[in-house]
Amino acid sequence: MGGTGIAATTLWFLARLIPQSFPQGTTLSINLPVLAYTAALALITAVVFGVGPALITTRSDTASVLKQGGRSVSSGGGRLRGFLIAGEVALTIVLLAAAGLLLRSYTQLRHVQPGFHAGGVLIAETVLSPASYTTPERRIGYYQSVLAQASRLPGVVSAAFSSFAPLMMKGGRMAFLIDGRPAPAPNQQPPQLAVDRAVSPGYLATMGIPLLEGRDFSDRDTATSPQVSLINQTMARTFWPNESAIGKRFKVGRQSVTWITIVGVMGDVRQINLDKPSDAEFFFPLSIGSTGIPFLWPRQLILRAQGDPLSQAEAVRRIVRSVDPDQPISSLRTMDDVIDQEFAGRDTQLILICTVAALALLLASVGLYGVLSYTVAQLTPEIGVRMALGAQPGQAVAMVLRRMFVWVGLGLVTGLVAAGLLARFIQSFLFDVKATDPVTLGGVVGLMLCVALAASWLPASRAAAVDPIQSLRAD
Repeated sequence: MGGTGIAATTLWFLARLIPQSFPQGTTLSINLPVLAYTAALALITAVVFGVGPALITTRSDTASVLKQGGRSVSSGGGRLRGFLIAGEVALTIVLLAAAGLLLRSYTQLRHVQPGFHAGGVLIAETVLSPASYTTPERRIGYYQSVLAQASRLPGVVSAAFSSFAPLMMKGGRMAFLIDGRPAPAPNQQPPQLAVDRAVSPGYLATMGIPLLEGRDFSDRDTATSPQVSLINQTMARTFWPNESAIGKRFKVGRQSVTWITIVGVMGDVRQINLDKPSDAEFFFPLSIGSTGIPFLWPRQLILRAQGDPLSQAEAVRRIVRSVDPDQPISSLRTMDDVIDQEFAGRDTQLILICTVAALALLLASVGLYGVLSYTVAQLTPEIGVRMALGAQPGQAVAMVLRRMFVWVGLGLVTGLVAAGLLARFIQSFLFDVKATDPVTLGGVVGLMLCVALAASWLPASRAAAVDPIQSLRAD
């Protein structure tokens, strides 16, 4: 009944863990079949683990127990308690190791430099209809009209269009051929692939992406001018190592006859995922992006604003309606929200595993304290004899702690071995941290030793305070 009450009162906490990617209407409630299942499982567990001590008691030598005042405990019972302690510690180590690794991975990922400045950036989704915008001239006219008005908004630092902002498209790669390099066989696609985006002039400044070499796009890059491109540092290093990529040419796909000249190299951006290194990447100007397939058409208006970027939301809607009353805006969100969404699943994983690990640590502490208290009670006559023969209180404490830490040590070793065996299963969830990270595992072992010492200290101190005369008299 107590567990059911706790479950009912903590539903609010679990509800906060539902990722935003779940279907709308997903709710949490007490499910009667699940409740019945867990209640039955708890009952079976209590019965199974209660049978062991009962069997040990029935197998004890009744005469010996009566002679020793009921204080004797069979060696089998002591070993069983020891193995239970070791198992509890081992399981706690595994859970603590998983929680520690995920926490360290999460911290590492939070400190990743994405290659752009997210603060103050507003993204408005405005996808043009191919039926309404049938020519490149109409599309480019729409982009330029919106940008001209958006750039003049009070508090707006800069504005640009892009086919997709960073982290908002989990794909989009094009094959390309490099001028002067051998072409693949006629029945093969070019082996080189790069992430492609179409952007307007000023995109780099709006997103805070550094220009490392060459120039940015400008209004001179039109449909009638030579076609140009920006590439990222990874593409430059991969395909033109130890030389400048400025002035080099490539063309998209096998069928294209137009060579595109590289005019600038920009910094790397985590375009697809925060936890993956940057891929090779090239940008097209509006003059190219607006003439190809609709997938490449710039569809996101990006503004960098002073203060809260969402304060510009209504102004953006007014601008779009003034340029085209029939053009919808499907969503308005900040770049900070986009980044937070990248962590949504990891947040849930981290909170759940840390909660389970904390509960396991609490249960281990209570279990160690309970078992050691019982052990001290059983050892009271022995401790009394030792004290009567001249043993010091510190020696009594050391004896109790030594017996406990033998089993704790076995549990630590077993837990570390189990954590190592599970390393390959958890590695895919980690970022920039090895599943066998010595710092994390060392911290977990240190924490477990501190908890074991804290749980053992009070019973051990009580053992040192045993009055030898009273102990022997009671015996």
